[in-house]
This record gives sequence, structure tokens and C-alpha cells, in this order.
Amino acid sequence: MIDLFVYGTLQIPEVFQAVTGRCVPAEPARLADHARYCLKGLSYPGLIVEAGAVTHGLLFRRLGTPEVARLDAFEDDFYERRTVSVTTLAGETVKAETYIVPAVSNHLIDPRPWCLDEFRRRSLHSFLDRCRAAGA
Repeated sequence: MIDLFVYGTLQIPEVFQAVTGRCVPAEPARLADHARYCLKGLSYPGLIVEAGAVTHGLLFRRLGTPEVARLDAFEDDFYERRTVSVTTLAGETVKAETYIVPAVSNHLIDPRPWCLDEFRRRSLHSFLDRCRAAGA
């Protein structure tokens, strides 16, 4: 079982369910010293280490092996799953996994901040169709 911090499309319940096959409760959390940016030519974001930055997202607790395997398969090859420390709204510090763009792939980062609301408006429908068609 792992705890997972998500910061992009997986924050949307329909996307998380399309990928994992389950609807799982989550709680707001934040990750210090990491920043979320657009990725060149893609509708979803990437997370990089950046001192002083804070990224807000959701924390899913106690995900099982089947969900984690589906999430690993869903994420692009350039991501790396790493353990980080996130803070919940209650102030609890939790060790969780997250998907990060490693320094070797920083050339994929577009320096524009990624916006969840903009993604919902512009890309969610087609993104969900692709997730479902891929059997994610």
C-alpha cells in the first residue's frame, strides 16, 4: 500500500477513476520545494524540484498494488515515481509517492504554470476519451 500525491489531471475524480478503475477519496495536500508547469505540446503538467515553490494537490491514501500498477502504466515514460513529504490541511506530514519530471527531462518543461481549471475547460473531454479508449 502506498500514499500518492497528485498535482495534475489525476486530481479530477473522473480521470482517477478511468485510470484506476476505482473512485477513491482524497484530501488536499501541498508539496514544498516543487513546482508544477506545463509540458511542451501536452495538455497535462509536469512537476520539478524548485526551491521555495509550493504545489497544491490531492493525497490518496493506502492505494493497493493494482491501482499503483495502473497509475504507473498511465504515466509517461519520462516521469519518475519518487517519495516526497507532503503536508495535509490538518498540518500532518505524510510520506507519499508522486510522479516527477527528473532533471534529465527538464527540456520538456514549458515555463508557464499549469492550470487545472483551464485543463477542465479545454482538454478534459478529449483527455477522458483517450483514457477510456486506452483502457487506462
